[in-house]
Order: sequence, then C-alpha cells, then structure tokens
Amino acid sequence: MKGFELEVLLVEDNPGDARVVREALASSSRIPFQIEWVDRLGAGLERLAERAYHALILDLTLPDGRGLEAFNRVRARYPDLAVVVLTGMDDETLGARAVEQGAMDYIVKDDVIPDHLPRLLRYAIERQQIRSELKDLDMLDPVTGLYNRRGFVALATPVLKVARRMKTGLLLVVAVLDGVAKQPPAEARLAIRAAGNLLRDTFRDSDLTARVGSNEFAVLAVNATDRETISKRLRERLANFNALKERVGVRLAVDVGVWSIDPEARPDISHWLSTARVKRSE
Repeated sequence: MKGFELEVLLVEDNPGDARVVREALASSSRIPFQIEWVDRLGAGLERLAERAYHALILDLTLPDGRGLEAFNRVRARYPDLAVVVLTGMDDETLGARAVEQGAMDYIVKDDVIPDHLPRLLRYAIERQQIRSELKDLDMLDPVTGLYNRRGFVALATPVLKVARRMKTGLLLVVAVLDGVAKQPPAEARLAIRAAGNLLRDTFRDSDLTARVGSNEFAVLAVNATDRETISKRLRERLANFNALKERVGVRLAVDVGVWSIDPEARPDISHWLSTARVKRSE
C-alpha cells in the first residue's frame, strides 16, 4: 500500500469522538489517511453508494442505526468493505459480536489513540483485501461450505505475513472428527457438515476456518492469544450440540488442539499444520 492514501469513511454522531478518531488517523506517519466524516448511518450509506472507500469506521450507537442492525445494513450492501466498529466501554461484547458476523475488528472509544488505530485499520484493510481477492477462486469445500485445504493455505499465507508485520497474535486450532471412517457414507457426510457448522458458529468471520482433510478441520484465529478461552468455548459449543443429539440426528466426537503461532518464525502454514499433527499424536 505504499504510496497510496487510504480513504476512510467515519460514521460517528458524537463530534468529540469523531475528532479523536480523525486526530489519531492523522498522526499516522507510515501511510496517510484521507478521512471523511458523517454523523448518520443514512448519510454514510449514501456516501458509500457514491464512491469507494478502503474502510469504514462505524459507531454502533447512531440515532438512525444502533447495534448490530447498523452493521448488518452495511454488511448486506457492501460485503467486501473493511469495517471496524466503534463501541463504548459497556458495549465491548457488542463489538465482539460484530466481528463474529464479519466486521474486521472493533475498538473501544477510550482506546482510540495515535499509532494503535492506524495500525489496527491498516491490518483490517489488508485482511479484507486478501479475502475479497480470493473468494471467487476454487477454494471451498463442497460438503461444509468452508474453505478447503487449498483455500486455507492461500489465505493463511498472507495473513501470517500481515501478522508478522503488525506483530499480532495468531492461534492455530486443529479439530479431528473421530469415528467418521466407520460410519455409512450418508451419516459420515452429515457428521462432517455438522462439524463444519459448529466451527463456523464458534469462530469469527475474521478467522480462517477450513476443512483441510477428510475428517480434519483447521482454524487460524487472528488477533488472538488466549488458548484456554478458545478451547473452553469450543468444548462448550460441542457439549451443547451433543445435548441435542436426538434433534440433530448426529453426535460429534472431536479431538481438538490449539497452538500459538509465532509469525516471526516465518514457516508457511503447511509447516504449522504438520507440526500440529505430530504434537497431537504424541
């Protein structure tokens, strides 16, 4: 992105908060930002229809659009736009939910400071561009609708490079579905699809989730470092799913491992997948 101005639309109804965001972006020394500010969601949607932006910073407490409803209106019309949402201290959970539904990131208004916001925004734009460029290629698994191994490797490689440059944490989750080889083909297919849906619902849209083998899934969780929280969340979702066995018609047995990825180590994602297999078998 060197040599370019990043054009950003800011939708924020509070003039004081808008000023803080604009000053934080204006402080960027590496890449200049051109910021346009409007104070209503309706005005923001009009501007998005008129011109292209690299990113949108969206407040989730607007007079004409509050919470996830505001984000979903943008997402429905502009799925390839990098969106970072703004929340208050008491709305941080809402920001996390927006990320789960496709926002590239969220930031609490009290944390809008020079260096941090420009870095976060650049990272969000690069990740969204990577996704948009690769989404139409033959990289989807036909059974689950997740990325296949080819798609996972293609997407993960630039994500590792961005994480190395931005010094952000990454976690690799490998989940192996047990017992499917002994099941009739129709039941095995149902179990694989159910496992894919479980992982899709557990992780954020900003994470990379893929079926990388016949009964093996992988997730590259971006901007993440807490292995225990991710393991706990996945175990809870799995237990809740299996509690509904009679209704869904299948019970899942999943062997899960979570590993921290050091982007500075520079191996490709295939190396990390192989390492995870070795560690899981020990």
